Amino acid sequence: MGNQFSVGRQPPSGVEGVSSPSTDAQTAAPAAPPAPGPARPARSTAGSSFLQGLQALWTPKPIPELPQAQDMWMEIARRSPPLTVQRLRAVSKSVKAAVEADIRQLVVTNRAGLAGAKRTGNYPALEKLTLAVPFTDADLKGLPPTLKELDLSRCRGGITAAGIAHLNRLPLVRLNLNGNRIGLAGAQRLANHPTLTALDVGRCRIGPEEARELAASARLTTLNVSRNRIGGEGVRALADCKTLTSLDVSENGLGDAEAQRLGASERLTTLNVNRNRIDVPGARALAACKTLTSLDIGGNSIGDEGVDALVANAQLTTLNVERAGVGAHGVQALADCKTLTSLRIDSNNIGDEGANTLAASISLTTLHSEGNGIGLAGAKALAANTMLTTLNLGHNSVGDAGAQALFANTTLVWLSVRRNGLSDAGAIRLAASRTLTTLDIGDNAIKDAGARALAANRTLTTLNVSSNEIGNAGARALAANARLKSLDLRNNRMLEGGVRALLANRTLSSLGVSFNCCSERVEAAVMAWATRNGVTIQR
Repeated sequence: MGNQFSVGRQPPSGVEGVSSPSTDAQTAAPAAPPAPGPARPARSTAGSSFLQGLQALWTPKPIPELPQAQDMWMEIARRSPPLTVQRLRAVSKSVKAAVEADIRQLVVTNRAGLAGAKRTGNYPALEKLTLAVPFTDADLKGLPPTLKELDLSRCRGGITAAGIAHLNRLPLVRLNLNGNRIGLAGAQRLANHPTLTALDVGRCRIGPEEARELAASARLTTLNVSRNRIGGEGVRALADCKTLTSLDVSENGLGDAEAQRLGASERLTTLNVNRNRIDVPGARALAACKTLTSLDIGGNSIGDEGVDALVANAQLTTLNVERAGVGAHGVQALADCKTLTSLRIDSNNIGDEGANTLAASISLTTLHSEGNGIGLAGAKALAANTMLTTLNLGHNSVGDAGAQALFANTTLVWLSVRRNGLSDAGAIRLAASRTLTTLDIGDNAIKDAGARALAANRTLTTLNVSSNEIGNAGARALAANARLKSLDLRNNRMLEGGVRALLANRTLSSLGVSFNCCSERVEAAVMAWATRNGVTIQR
C-alpha cells in the first residue's frame, strides 16, 4: 500500500531507519557508557531536506482571499446577456447595486427613473444617458457627474439656455439637443463648454447669430445644424471654424454661394448639404474641396454635370446623390469611379440599365438604390457582384425571382428588399442564406410559411418583417429563434396569443409589435416585459 496521510494528525516522531534524538534519550540505559566504537555519522543535508519535505506535507496552504461580493456580481453581469442582467437586478438590493455599478448606458422614461439616476452612489460608471420623455430645464440639474454623452432630442422643445447652464460642469463630449430651443444664450454656453466635441442642434430654430457663436468654439469637431436657417453669414462662420471636421447643414435653404464657401474649407472631411438649393456650380465648388472624404449632396439639382465634377475628386469615398437628377451618363461615371466605396443613389429612376451599370463597379461595397424602378434583370446583375456586402433595393419590383437571384450571392451580409412584391416563396429562398445577418423584407406579402422559414435561419440577428400578413403561427415560430437580437413585427395580423408568445423569447434586445390586433391589456404586458428585461420597444 502507498503512504497514508491524515489531515489533522500529528507528524510521526521518526522515520523508518532513522532514530529520533529525543526517543534515543528516553530509552537509552543510564548505567555504563557505551563501548568505544566508530563515531556517529553526521546527519546529511539530503536527509534534512527529506524531513523538511515531509513536514511541508502537514502544513496547510493559505486559502486565497475571496473577491468582494460586489466585484463578483459585477463580473457576472459583464459576462451575462442583457436579459440575465435584468433578472439579477430583481433579486435583491445588494445585487441590484452591484450590477448597476457597471452600467454605462441608460435610457430614462419617467421622473422616478431620472431621480434614481441622479441619486448619489447609483450608476457610478454611467457615461451615456438618454432622456426619452419631455423633461424640462429644471430636470437637468444634478445629473450624474460621470456623463460623457447626453441625448435630449426627445424632450420636445423643453430644453432652453437655462437647462444648458446645468450642463457646463459635466464632462460631456457628445450632446444631442435636436428639436429644442437653445437661443443665442444657449449657443454661447455650448460654444464655451470645456469638453464638448460633438453637438446636434438640428431643428433648434437657430439663425446666423447662433451659428457664429457656435463657430467660435475651440473644441467642437462635429456639428449638426440641419433644418435651421443659418444663412450665408452662418455658413461663412462655420466654414472658417478652425476645429470642425464634420458638418451637417442640410435643409437650410443654402445655394451655390454657400456651397462655394464650404468648398473652400481646408478642414472638413464630412459634409451634409442635403435638400438645399445647390446646382451644378455649387457641386463643382464642393468637388474642389481637397479634404472631403464623405459628401451628402442628395436632394439638390446637380444632374450628370454635377456628378462628373464630384467623381473627379479622388478623396471622396462616400457619396449620396439621391433625388439629384442623375441619368445614364452620371450612373456610368459613378460606376467607373475607382475611389467610391459607398454610394446612395435612391429615387433617380435608373432602372435595370442603371443597376446593370453599377453592378460592374469594382470598388463599391455599399449600395443604396431605393425607388429606382429596378426589376428582375437589375437584381440578377447586382447579385452577380462579389464586392457588395450591403445592398438596399427597397421600393423596387424584384419579386420572388429577384429574391432567388439575390440568395445566390454569398458576400452580402446586409440586404433590404422592402416593398418589392415578395411572397412566401421569396422569403423562403432568402431564409436559406448562410451569410445574411440583417434582412429587411417588410411591406411585402409574407405570411406564416415565410415567417417559419425565416425563423429557422441560423445567421440573422436583425430581421424586419413589418407590414406583412404574419399571424400567430409565424409569431410563435419567430419567438423560438434564439439568435435574433432585433425583430420588427409591426403592422401584421397577430392576435393576443402571437404577441404573448414573443414575450417568452430570451435573446431579443429590440422588438416591434404595435399595430397588430391587440388589446390595451396586451400592450401593457408588452411594456412591462420590456421594462423588466431591458428590451427596447420599437414605435
